Amino acid sequence: MSEANEALNREPFLSKFIFDFVGSQEFVKGTIRKCIWIEDTDVEEAFKSIFVAERSAAVRAMRAASAAASTRAYADRPHRFRQIQGRAADYSIIVPSVSSERREYLPVGIISARTIVSNLAFALYDAPLWNMALIASRLHLVWVTTVCGKLETRLRYSNTLGWNTFPVPTLTEKNKADLTRCAEDILLAREAHFPATIADLYDPENMPSNLREAHERNDEVLERIYIGRRFRNDTERLEKLFDLYTKMTASTKSTKKTNALGMRPMQERAYERRGEQYLLIKSPPASGKSRALMFIALDKLQNQGLNQAIIVVPEKSIGSSFNDEPLSQFGFWADWKVEPKWNLCNAPGSDNGGKVKSVGAFLESTDEILVCTHATFRFAIDQFGVEAFDNRLIAVDEFHHVSANPDNKLGLHLGQFIARDRVHIVAMTGSYFRGDAEPVLAPQDESKFDTVTYTYYEQLNGYEYLKQLDIGYFFYKSPYTDDILKVLDPDEKTIIHIPNVNSRESTKDKIREVEHIIEELGEWQGIDPVTGFQLVKTSGGRVLRIADLVDDDPMKRDKVSAALKDPAQKNNRDHVDIIIALGMAKEGFDWIWCEHALTVGYRASLTEIVQIIGRATRDAPGKTRARFSNLIAELDASEQAVTEAVNDTLKAIAASLLMEQVLAPRFEFKSKIPASGPVQGFDYGEGGYDPEKCNVGFNHETGQLQIEIKGLSEPRSEEAARICREDLNEVIATFVQDKIAIERGLFDDEMVPEELTQVRMGKIIKEKYPDLDEEDQEAVRQHAIAALNLTQQAKQTVTDVTEKGSEPAANTALIDGVRKFADVRELDIDLIDRINPFSEAYAIFAKSVSEDSLKQVAAVIASKRVSIPYEEAKALAERALKFKEQRGRLPDINAQDPWEKRMAEGIAAFMRYRAQQKAAEGK
Repeated sequence: MSEANEALNREPFLSKFIFDFVGSQEFVKGTIRKCIWIEDTDVEEAFKSIFVAERSAAVRAMRAASAAASTRAYADRPHRFRQIQGRAADYSIIVPSVSSERREYLPVGIISARTIVSNLAFALYDAPLWNMALIASRLHLVWVTTVCGKLETRLRYSNTLGWNTFPVPTLTEKNKADLTRCAEDILLAREAHFPATIADLYDPENMPSNLREAHERNDEVLERIYIGRRFRNDTERLEKLFDLYTKMTASTKSTKKTNALGMRPMQERAYERRGEQYLLIKSPPASGKSRALMFIALDKLQNQGLNQAIIVVPEKSIGSSFNDEPLSQFGFWADWKVEPKWNLCNAPGSDNGGKVKSVGAFLESTDEILVCTHATFRFAIDQFGVEAFDNRLIAVDEFHHVSANPDNKLGLHLGQFIARDRVHIVAMTGSYFRGDAEPVLAPQDESKFDTVTYTYYEQLNGYEYLKQLDIGYFFYKSPYTDDILKVLDPDEKTIIHIPNVNSRESTKDKIREVEHIIEELGEWQGIDPVTGFQLVKTSGGRVLRIADLVDDDPMKRDKVSAALKDPAQKNNRDHVDIIIALGMAKEGFDWIWCEHALTVGYRASLTEIVQIIGRATRDAPGKTRARFSNLIAELDASEQAVTEAVNDTLKAIAASLLMEQVLAPRFEFKSKIPASGPVQGFDYGEGGYDPEKCNVGFNHETGQLQIEIKGLSEPRSEEAARICREDLNEVIATFVQDKIAIERGLFDDEMVPEELTQVRMGKIIKEKYPDLDEEDQEAVRQHAIAALNLTQQAKQTVTDVTEKGSEPAANTALIDGVRKFADVRELDIDLIDRINPFSEAYAIFAKSVSEDSLKQVAAVIASKRVSIPYEEAKALAERALKFKEQRGRLPDINAQDPWEKRMAEGIAAFMRYRAQQKAAEGK
C-alpha cells in the first residue's frame, strides 16, 4: 500500500494502472494489496512512468534469465502477469482456493472490475449472479468437501474437481431469477455488518443471524429445484448429487456438456495445457479442435505475453472454422474476433502474391489474429524469415500435412521455429498416425511437444445419438460397380469415394463409373435445377438425391458444391442422400447426416482413411450407428500384378486393425502385485474389485480402461511412461504395417506368436526409440502388445456373443469383451505374448474371400519366405539368453514348446551367420 501511495504521489496519472490485488487471504481477511495492471494498448502511456519503467526492467531481466522457456517468452512483455487469466469488464465472483473446514458455507463474494484476482483464488468473470448462489449453498459445500482435496485440514477448492463437476439440474429462467435474489440477499446481509470481514462473518460460533437466514433461504430455493423439498441431511444431499453425477457421466452426454467457461471436455482438457510452449492436440473430426484453439490462443494473447496469433489451415475452405465466435455468451472471458481483412482465406489473389504482403502488414500492426493457408504461410516465411514471427503463436490446423522431409517446406520451417525457440506452436490433427510413411517432425523436435489426446471412444461415448462405428473391408469381382449394391444401402446417407484413375481398382473412366453406380441404384429422373443433384428413382419408388462431385465441368461441380455447403440446409436430413466423390468430400467436409463412408480401393495413407471415416462420425438426431467400408478387388489368378494386389490386401487389413485400435478406450496397464488395489473413479464391474485376481476397471468420465497384468514391466523413465500413455497407437501402427509381421502373422502356419510379439515388436521398439534403455524398451513392447492383443481378443469375444444372438451395448462392447477374456484366464504377460495378434484378422479375412483367393495370397507370401534372417536370428539369440537367466539352461531344439524350439533354432542360425562372417574375414 505504502509503495503504491508513494508512486501515486509522484505520478498521479498512475491511478489508471494501479489496481487492487486479491487472493484467498486478502478476500477472507479484508486486507488490501495493490498491483500494476497494464493493457497492451496502454503500454506506451504507462512506460512514461519512471516507477513502471524501473519495475518492468527488473521483471524483464528476471524472466530473461529463467531456465524455463515459457518464462523467457514473457521477457519481452514484462508488464503482463503470467498466471492470471485477465480481468472482468464489470465484476467477478471470487472463491478462495483454501477455506477453513469449520465454516458452514464457502466464502464466495463479488469484487469490482478494478480488482485483479491472483492465482491463489478462483474467479468467474462477469458470470450471472445466480452462479454465486450455487457456490454459497450447503449443497456445494457438501460436494466440495467430498470431491476436492485438503490442505492440512482446510478445504482446498478446485475449479476442475469442485465447480466443473458440480451436478446442477437444468435451470429455468424463473429458477435463475430466484437464485439471483438469494445471492443479492446474502450480499445485503453482509453489508449490514460493515466493516466486518469474511473471516468474522463466517465464524460458525459468531455468524450473524440475518446472514445465516439468507443462506438458509438460498438453500431452501436451491434444494427445492433439486427434489421439491429441503434435504433431510448431508448424507441425502450427497446421495442426490452423486446420483445426478452418475447419470451425467454414465448417460454419456459428456461431450455435449460444457463447463463454466463454455468448453466441452476435449476443449477443457486442451485448455488445461494452455501454458505449454509446444502443444499437439490429437482429436477426432467434429470434436471441437477449432474452438479449443480459440480458447488457448486468447489466453496466450491476453495472459502469456504473446503479441499475435497466426492460424494456418491447409486450404481456404477450412478457414471458415475460425470465423468470429461469441465465446463470452457461453461463459468465456473474451470473444473470438478476426478482422475481415486478416482472414486471408477469404481474400482474392494467389498465395505468393498480395496475401504475403498482407501477412507482412499484419506483422507490423497491433491487431492480434490472422488466418491463412499453409501455402501463404510458407511463402511469408520465405520472404520475411522466421525471426519476423518472434513472440507469436503459430497454430497449425490439420498438422498431418506437415512432414520432416526436407522437401516439405512447412515441416522445414517448423523445425527452424523450434530451433530458434521464440514462438509458441499449437498443432492440431484429426489423425492418430503422424505422417504415415514419413514422420511429421524430427524426433528431437517432436519430443518438445506436450500431447493432448482425445479418443474416438470418448467422442462416441459422449455423443447424444451416435453410439457405434463399424469398420469393415469387403471384396468384389471386377468391375466394382456391378457389386457395389452388396455393400451400399440406398436407405443410408452415404459418401462414396471412387478409386483414383491410376489405381488398380479403377476402370480408367471415372465418369462412366459414376453413371454405372447411378444405373445400379435405379432409374435416372433428371437433374434438380436448383442444386444440380442427380435424381434417381429406386425400385421401391423412392427418389434419391445424388450429388456428383466427380464431374470436372466447373459450372456443374461448383453448383453441386455450393448446394452441399448451403448453411440453410445443414440441418435438413432430406437435402441429399448420396454423395459420389473422388478427391473431394474428405478433410474439412461437414455433412452431419452421413451414416456410411464407402471407399472403393485401397488408400495408401492412414491419415486419409481417418479423414474419410471422420465424415461419418458427426452426431445427428436419429443417427445411432455409422460405418466405414473399404471395397477391395479380390485377387484374380489371371492378374499380372498379383504381388501388388496381395500388398494392397494386406495393407487394407492393417488399416482395419489400426482403426479398431483407435476406436478402443484409452488403455492404462498396471502390474498386478500383492499391494494392488482399486483406484478411485474406476468401475470394476459386477462384484467390484477382487484382490485375488487381475481386475479390469473402467472410468466412465475419462474413458480410461485400467487392466492389471501379472509380470508386466512398468516404464521407469518419464519418456517411456509418455510413450505408454500417448504413443501406443503409433507403435502398433508401425507393427501392423510391417510386411514381415503381417505376412507371417496371417499366413505362416509354422510361425510361433512370440516371434512377432517379442522378436519383431522388440526390433521395432529398438529402432523407433533407440534412446530408451533395454528395460524401458521392454516395458513399451509389453504395453503395445497388450493393447493390440487385448483389443483383438475382446473383439473376438464380442463377435462370439453376437453370433449367439446376444447384442452387446454398443458403447460397452469392447470393455465387456476385455472383461470376459480376463474372467476365463489369469492375465499375465507371458499369456499375452503367446497370442498371435493377427489371428482374429485372419478369421475375418478367410470368411470374406473365396478359397482360391485365400490360397493364392498364401502362395505369394510363401514364395518369399526364407530361412531365419540375420537380424531375427540375433534377436532370437538375445531372447535365448534371457531364457537361460530365468531357467538356468539354454533353449532345447527338441523341446515340445514351439517358442523354446524357435529360440534354439535362432541360436543355431545366429552361430552359422557368425561362422560365415569369421570365415569371410579370414580370407
